[in-house]
Amino acid sequence: MDSSNTKENKGILDDKYILLNKIGEGTSGKVYLSEEITSHNKYAIKIFNEKCIDEFERELHILQKIQNKNIIKFITNGTGSKLKHGFKSNKLDYIVLENADKGELFYFVSSVKKGFDESVSKYIFKEILYGINSLHENGYTHSDIKLDNILLDKDFNIKLSDFSFSQELKGKNGDGKLFEKKGTIGYFPPEFITQKSYNGIKSDIYSLGITLFALVTCGIPFPKKNSLLDAIKTRSYNSKLNTYKESIKYLNLSDDFFNLCFKMISLNPDDRFNNIEEILKDPWLNNDCSTLLDVLNEFSCRENHVHQEKEILNLNKQMKKEGNKKDIIFRCTEEIKTYFKNDIPIKQYKEDKNVFDKNLIILNNIQPIEFMNIILNDIEKDDEIYNKIEIDCNHDNLKAIIKFSNDDDEDENDNFESLNIEFKILIIEMKLMRMEQNDQYIINIRRKGGDLKEFNDVLSSIKNIIEEN
Repeated sequence: MDSSNTKENKGILDDKYILLNKIGEGTSGKVYLSEEITSHNKYAIKIFNEKCIDEFERELHILQKIQNKNIIKFITNGTGSKLKHGFKSNKLDYIVLENADKGELFYFVSSVKKGFDESVSKYIFKEILYGINSLHENGYTHSDIKLDNILLDKDFNIKLSDFSFSQELKGKNGDGKLFEKKGTIGYFPPEFITQKSYNGIKSDIYSLGITLFALVTCGIPFPKKNSLLDAIKTRSYNSKLNTYKESIKYLNLSDDFFNLCFKMISLNPDDRFNNIEEILKDPWLNNDCSTLLDVLNEFSCRENHVHQEKEILNLNKQMKKEGNKKDIIFRCTEEIKTYFKNDIPIKQYKEDKNVFDKNLIILNNIQPIEFMNIILNDIEKDDEIYNKIEIDCNHDNLKAIIKFSNDDDEDENDNFESLNIEFKILIIEMKLMRMEQNDQYIINIRRKGGDLKEFNDVLSSIKNIIEEN
């Protein structure tokens, strides 16, 4: 065993696998990139939380039963202890999976802040449909379809993952009615709110429609905590969809694309497609689809952006390991490296798992406090989105935490208690930092919670304010 690996690993599982680093985390457990000690093969290992026995057994059963090119490949499973720093954990259930080297499809959209064009999206979406169809044909739902749960292997092949919320389509009573309501805000269907039971295929089809929207538009129609509930209560569901359609008019998307999406996410489940085979016959999916080579080229171009985000995280982790806890590099592009040297103290910025986005603007010859107040005052004028601003300022480092949200009615919150979903309002942090020995400042704008599309809208407004001032 390589001694350097021993120092860097997150522990040794079951005396068989070196846990190299964490690559994913969900409600049921954590996923680690791992190396088998004897063969040195790399795998992804999902270690389940001790209280998630049902989720472990459910996912294990599905992965053992279903073999499909678009479903993550099952390698083996076990129950063992994790050894770290000489201490052993309690017995942990784990599943060993193929390593999808390229990571989540989500990052290939979010890191570029741009959806895939329609022709490329058709190819990708078909691959997703093939995987879900295989799941349905074997009698299961996925129940948490989203870009985050769609992985890419080393050759950019689509791989569906995370089946811990999956259910048997026949239901507990064999009548096809499902009652367990779990999922992700923005992706779960209206019937989770309006009905006690629901149809698993129709529910998955709704989530697929939202996933297609995210893939193409880099946004979703109902991203906020109560936006879907509000649309249902006010009977404005369809008008809200049309409003979203108008908001992305600049993308020049085809009518066939919207026709397909709107049918998949119809308010009434009976108005949706009946199965995946029907979706695969839709006109949008059968015209002007990109070739495999075109798709691979597109992924390759976007991969640089994904690597850059990972490089930032890895750099910060490495600096922490080296004991440099005060001076955290928050951006590692060559542009910024020219402004900062390793020995220049930067106000500590702790990386947070809820930080999804980073944007930098270089400013010259400004009065920092006055400038920050101008931005905050202009934002505050928009009383529809403004909720709270917390400011922590000194001359060299000004920080403002801005929370955008209207107060929610308590009775609306009660409707979501059974869904086990953590809701996030839009939270943005703005930092104004002075560079050493000059009059230049960097304004660093980061999304710490909430929907990406909302963040991009607010970011655009902030940039306009900066340009005007």
